[in-house]
Amino acid sequence: MNWIKKKINHMPFRRKILLFIFVISFVPLLILGAFSCVVFRRNLVEREKSNMRDYMSQAVLGMENKIDIYNNLSDYIAYNQTISNVIGYKYDNPQYSSSFEVYKQLRDFVDPLVSGVKYFNQDMQSLTLYVDSDIVKHDSTITTLNDAQDSEWKKKLGDNPDNEIYWFVEQDVPKVYLVRNMPLLPQLESEGYLYIEVEYNSIFDMFSKMESGQYGVVIYDEEGEEIYSFNSFDTDKYILDSKVLYEETISEDNSLKNSYKIKDNNRRFTVVKEVTKVGWTAVIYKPDSVINMSIGALISVVIRVALVCIILSSLTATIVSGRYVNTIEKMTENMKEVEAGKYEVKIHSDSEDEVGSLIRGFGNMVNRINTLINEVYKGKLFQKEAEMKALQAQINPHFLYNSLSLINWKAIEAKQPDISRITLLLSKFYRTSLNKGKNITSIKDEISNIQSYIDIQLMMHDNGFDVEYEIDHDIMNYSIPNLLLQPIVENAIDHGIDMNTDKRGLIKVSGKLLDGDQIEIMVSDNGVGMSEETAEQMLTESSKGYGVKNVNERIKHFYGEEYGITVKSVMGEGTEIIILIPAMNV
Repeated sequence: MNWIKKKINHMPFRRKILLFIFVISFVPLLILGAFSCVVFRRNLVEREKSNMRDYMSQAVLGMENKIDIYNNLSDYIAYNQTISNVIGYKYDNPQYSSSFEVYKQLRDFVDPLVSGVKYFNQDMQSLTLYVDSDIVKHDSTITTLNDAQDSEWKKKLGDNPDNEIYWFVEQDVPKVYLVRNMPLLPQLESEGYLYIEVEYNSIFDMFSKMESGQYGVVIYDEEGEEIYSFNSFDTDKYILDSKVLYEETISEDNSLKNSYKIKDNNRRFTVVKEVTKVGWTAVIYKPDSVINMSIGALISVVIRVALVCIILSSLTATIVSGRYVNTIEKMTENMKEVEAGKYEVKIHSDSEDEVGSLIRGFGNMVNRINTLINEVYKGKLFQKEAEMKALQAQINPHFLYNSLSLINWKAIEAKQPDISRITLLLSKFYRTSLNKGKNITSIKDEISNIQSYIDIQLMMHDNGFDVEYEIDHDIMNYSIPNLLLQPIVENAIDHGIDMNTDKRGLIKVSGKLLDGDQIEIMVSDNGVGMSEETAEQMLTESSKGYGVKNVNERIKHFYGEEYGITVKSVMGEGTEIIILIPAMNV
């Protein structure tokens, strides 16, 4: 949350306004779109449930109508007295003196009837009468009961079947057929069965012709075994194992078989109905994800409308707020220029609102700053220069040089070369320091000044540290404020190498010309270094003494805020003081 707040705080005002408009436009649109999707999905789900129930009703009704047709057809054949008389004869009956007579009866009475039935029922695959008499097989219509002893349906019916009609399905073949006994044969002291096989797909084709998009169908027999399955899914991931579907939809609640039921387990919608004519159970299922696919079109429309509304809102906000935002942005540019030291106000406003008052107040403030700079800032600069000149004036150069010259001759007469050398160094140091009362000197003289100072310090430290100079000769004739390097070198000795007793000290002075007509002079030491906080304080008001802070202020007074000192230091390794000034001739 703090990260978001920080990002918003750093965001331009124009973007904040556009973000605000976007949020107040997007949130209501998002709520409205979400509400629309929820309502649409609910209506879609209800419609799918209703459609699935209607499709189930039509499919089951169509199946039951076909089953009724074949049940009635079986009744017509099973209760036909002529057929029963023909197939139930006895060889010892004088009426049938030869097998040819039997053939004639089958040809004249049974064959026409069976042919007519098959002609008007094209889905019928076969019609067979199984009889326990010694009748001769006749085509595929008449055969003995012995041929059915090993069949599945005979095992299920047993030896004493009732007059019911039984339907059987073999899904592996696939095959669907009905079997029933011939109820008139017992009167002729005989036994027989009617077997009618129907084309498998013709019984179930109603379930594969639903106009319900992607769905799946499974039909179970009375024992819960799958006898038919179909799906119109684009991928196999929606297809359910029939045993899993049975466990989830039927076995848990047998009442589902008695009427239309819809189960919603948050994964799919399921419609279950019993085919009462045969005791089968049909299940239609549709995954929830398939239904959700239909919502994609609505979501797409909602997103497009929302985007158009947001774009229009943003354009409106840009146009309406442009006047105020442009004015504020121009004022911001003016403020940046003021920060860079350019105190010229380029924007004015006659508006009487808060923005106009802000702009006029900013202009008054800049004018006041200009006044203070002229009266105070420049006055202090002149004061510092006067103080420097006064300091230099307090020292009588001729008296100082004569005194040092006398000391030098005395040292020579006393054969004291060290005293003579230090006297000459001190004389050179003060000559370059005083610089005839001028505040500007050449880099050559400034380097000569610190060389004298460092040589004096080496004598005072008994040559306890090393010094390296890497000065580019191209910068020697450029100008530099007087006494700029000495405080920095003094700071490097006193607070750097003097405090480091673990290794021999090293002071390095370098200078070079940079691109863009700038000069960089660096004074580094391998002393104790300092913390980052201490390094920052060296250039602030919290630092004490004349030192680096005063040098930094002098540079900025002379050349502007873009020039000055940079401090780099690492604890235990040393410190670098980098001076940046413009390349200007003396």
